[in-house]
Amino acid sequence: MAQYGEEISFELNSADASAGLAVPIYDPGSIAARVLRTHETLVITDVLFAAAAGGDIRFFFNRNGDQTLTAGMTIGRITAAANGGLQFNFDGTHRYGPQGIGLAIIAPAGVVDILGTGYVKQA
Repeated sequence: MAQYGEEISFELNSADASAGLAVPIYDPGSIAARVLRTHETLVITDVLFAAAAGGDIRFFFNRNGDQTLTAGMTIGRITAAANGGLQFNFDGTHRYGPQGIGLAIIAPAGVVDILGTGYVKQA
């Protein structure tokens, strides 16, 4: 158990996230994706993006479960050069999602990686 809740990590490597993809969440040491329960809130502390194709990368809380971005759900957005990336550290300014809501990413066609950590709070 972490100081603020249950530690989690998330990661995704995809050849094409242009239509939006859900980003799996994992418990420490697990290779099975975790499903958030309705009383759980995901808190993001660190995120690393990398993309082969240049362009706009958006990382967000997946409110509707259909990998479409809705108002107020953005965690991070970058415009990356080809083979570029960026790291966000939300130390002290954690990003809180709505209860029971997972993660998603939209990126230009081409290989994209996202890695990160956080924790799950119980309501």
